[in-house]
Amino acid sequence: MASFFWCYRPRSLRQGVIRSLSLGGSALWLAQATLPDVSSGLAGRTGWLRALGASLVLVCEGAALIALLRVLFGRQCDPRFLEDQGVPPFVARLIVAEARFWRRVVEFLTGR
Repeated sequence: MASFFWCYRPRSLRQGVIRSLSLGGSALWLAQATLPDVSSGLAGRTGWLRALGASLVLVCEGAALIALLRVLFGRQCDPRFLEDQGVPPFVARLIVAEARFWRRVVEFLTGR
């Protein structure tokens, strides 16, 4: 619910609560309708697909994280790049400041 408010910033509290609850309810209904019951034999036979899917998601998320870190820890890191990606300006400045801080810590520890 908080992520919905943060991302979409509804006009009123009532509108935001209604949309959040409907979004959450839709997600629960979709999960119940599409995922097999735990007691069914299908879940036991296709357990390896869950592990395969989870590992694929981890690889994709890791690649995205590494790409983001390369941009943030680059020498010419600019908050405008993050703002162009849809990050609010205040958050973009905080992200860049944290990246600069950690770059300095790494440089201090490695002696570069």
